[in-house]
Amino acid sequence: MPMRFKPDLHRLIHSLSPSEKRYFRLQAASFSSNRESNYLKLFNAILEQSEYDQESLLTRFQEENWVDRLSTEKNYLYQLILKTMRSYDAERNVYVRIRGQIKDIEFLYRKGLFTESQRLLEKTMAQAGKFEDLPALLELQQWARKLLKKQSAKGAEAELDKLIGEKEDHLAKLVDQLAYADLYDRLFFRIRKDQSLRSGEDLLNVSAWMENELMQDAERPQTFQSRHLFFQIQGYCHRLQGEPGKALEAYQG
Repeated sequence: MPMRFKPDLHRLIHSLSPSEKRYFRLQAASFSSNRESNYLKLFNAILEQSEYDQESLLTRFQEENWVDRLSTEKNYLYQLILKTMRSYDAERNVYVRIRGQIKDIEFLYRKGLFTESQRLLEKTMAQAGKFEDLPALLELQQWARKLLKKQSAKGAEAELDKLIGEKEDHLAKLVDQLAYADLYDRLFFRIRKDQSLRSGEDLLNVSAWMENELMQDAERPQTFQSRHLFFQIQGYCHRLQGEPGKALEAYQG
């Protein structure tokens, strides 16, 4: 009977899509060190297992000088996969890319490269604004204010006033967005608890969701995400009230 150990790494490897596996292999193979090559061997060996089997790994790699450190090597491989997938996502997901650029802004700032940091900040703020990434915009605001302190005092107060005004706007939109998310999640879990929701009391509760102040005007939501949640909530409520036509209209937003 094979020994069973914590299969976190096994689950992670088997959760990867074919393109993610290919990306990891290419990245691991691009390193010249033997250590990275060993991780690729371990990756492929675990990928071949339908269920995690540590004894099989110990036997397979018994001639390797790292087999006595298998637990440590597995942990490093786990972290290496996560790090590689961050790079993978950054190439495909603008929100991940924005967060990576924020780290680059911080790095440049710490190195005293304020002009370069400012240039990247402006580019990243434009991207975050375009995609309404409000948490990122608020974090970028803090870096903008740090960089402002490194610049000439001329015009700094006016720029600070502008940044503070933008911060207040971002905060108001984020609070609005989170309020819609709260309402949507409450409705989601209520539906999951009881898919039928056909009793008189339940229908009354559905009406109460529709009567919430957030749901009174389709022009009220301030961001794309808020509008999306508004119409999702509206669609759910119409469906539960036996109004499929209105539900479809809401889902189409």
